[in-house]
Amino acid sequence: MRSSSYFNIIIWFLIPFLFGSGSSSSDSSAQTSLDSLLQQYAFRELTGKRTRNGVPYDAYVPSSLTGVKISAMILKTHSLKRKVCGYYKNFFIPSGIVEEPYVKKLVLVYQNLANWSSFYYPLPGYTYLAPIFGILAYDAHNLYAKYLRDLDIQALEDPISIKFPYVQPAPEGSFPKCVYFYSNNFVEFGHVKDGNICETRMQGHFSIAAEVKVAPSPPPKANETAPSPSPIANDTAPSPAPSANDTAPSPAPSANDTAPSPSPSANDTAPSPTPTPDENNHQKINSKTWTISSVFLFFSLTGILFVVVNKSGLLEIRHRLYDSAAVVVPLLGKTEVPLPLETPTRPLPENDYVL
Repeated sequence: MRSSSYFNIIIWFLIPFLFGSGSSSSDSSAQTSLDSLLQQYAFRELTGKRTRNGVPYDAYVPSSLTGVKISAMILKTHSLKRKVCGYYKNFFIPSGIVEEPYVKKLVLVYQNLANWSSFYYPLPGYTYLAPIFGILAYDAHNLYAKYLRDLDIQALEDPISIKFPYVQPAPEGSFPKCVYFYSNNFVEFGHVKDGNICETRMQGHFSIAAEVKVAPSPPPKANETAPSPSPIANDTAPSPAPSANDTAPSPAPSANDTAPSPSPSANDTAPSPTPTPDENNHQKINSKTWTISSVFLFFSLTGILFVVVNKSGLLEIRHRLYDSAAVVVPLLGKTEVPLPLETPTRPLPENDYVL
C-alpha cells in the first residue's frame, strides 16, 4: 500500500512538469525522428555499390517528404583534420575538423528541408528568408545500422561556412539574422556575412530569418468624432435632451404593456422586486435540499435511537441476572451450587412407569 501511495504522489508531482514541457519535447522528438529517417535513406545510397571517399551521393526521400533533399559522403577522419575538404553542397568544410568520439571513418549527411523548414523547426516571431540546411556526422563502421547516434564535430581552426544561394528580402524594419539549431535543443542567432553566408564551428541545422514586427494601430483622424460610450449593462440608453419649448416625451407603451402608473410620492414605499426565474429555481433547489437533508437526518436519528434502546434493554436484563445471583449466594452460604444453564425437565408422576 505504501509503495502504491508513494507512486501516486510522484506521478501527481510529475504531471505539471510533463505538461509544461510538452510543446518543446514534441518538437525535439519530431526533429530527432526526421534526422533518423533521413540518415537511413542516405545510408542506402552507400550500400550495395562501390563508393569512394570524398564523393557526395544524392539519395531519395519518401513521397511524404517531397521537396527535401539529402546527400551522403564518406570521409576519413585524419583527412578532415589535415586537409581542406572544400564545398560539400552548401557547406565549405575547412581543415582542422575533429570528431567526438573518435572513429576511423565518418559519413556526413547533408539535409535541405526546403518547404518543411518551418514545420520541423518553428521559430515564433520570425520568418524564414532561406530554407534550413543541415549537416550531421555518423560513424561509417556499419552502413546498414539504423537509429545511429550522430557524432559531434568541431572546427578548431577556421569556421565552417554555410552559403545560402537564395535569400528573400527581410520585412520592412527588420534585418536578416543567422539562426543556428544545435543538437542540444539550443537556438542561437548570429550576423549574416555578405548577405547570404553564415558561419559555425559545430554541426546542426542553419538558416537565415528575420523578426516579424507587428505594426501599431494608426491613431484616429482629426475629422473623426469620438465614439459615444456604450451604455453599461444595467443602465438604459440615454434619451435625447428636450428643447426649451418641448415637454419630456413619455415612452409609448407597447401592445402588451399596461398604462404607466403614477410615480410614487415621497411617503410611498418602493415596491418589492418580483423574483426572477433563476431565483425561483434556486429556491426550489434549496427546498429540495432541505427536504432530503431532513429525511436523512430523521432516519439517522431513528437508527441511533433503536441501537441505544436495544443496548439499554440488554443491560437491564444483565443487571437482573446479577441481582438474582446476589440473593441466592448468601442463602447457600459457602456451599457451591452451580446455577442451571437450561430449564429443568418436568418430574415424572408416581404412577408413570418407565418401560
